[in-house]
Amino acid sequence: MAAPITAAGSPTVSEAFRLLRAESFRRWRHIYLIAVAILVIGAAGIWYWSSEKEYAVIGIQFLIIVPIVILFASLGSLFDVYRAARRWVASPQFVGDGPIFVFDEDGMKARTAESSGTVTWPVWCRARETKEAFLLYQSTGVFHLVLKRTLGSPEDIPALRGLIRSKLGDK
Repeated sequence: MAAPITAAGSPTVSEAFRLLRAESFRRWRHIYLIAVAILVIGAAGIWYWSSEKEYAVIGIQFLIIVPIVILFASLGSLFDVYRAARRWVASPQFVGDGPIFVFDEDGMKARTAESSGTVTWPVWCRARETKEAFLLYQSTGVFHLVLKRTLGSPEDIPALRGLIRSKLGDK
């Protein structure tokens, strides 16, 4: 049995914002792709019907309005993600020294100033690694964040990666 891997510390607002923004984009990217496809189809329609003045005017209005709507939706989404990051970092679980996670063959033991608990490996449906953190998902949008900088030593990063792969596979 391998030695337990410990991570202790809290994310900063900027770290939380970067990670939540990346997750938000991953969830919304199909919407952005559909919007770009609509713009391309609209541009093709304008080019095709440009000889008829009334269709050209409608098409140009379409090409002006749709990007503005996409821009405002994107800015609103970024603002929501930033507010969520600030709320998340200010939550009671990160007060003081922040949570302490201990990973072993059974799962993860988490301890904060107010509570403690254990999460077994079957609870997580998938895991993702970024350059800054490991994200262990319980469901879409619900994940535990383990920052790599909070691990005890640099050798713990490949050890945790191997433990996650051995328990969750390629999920």
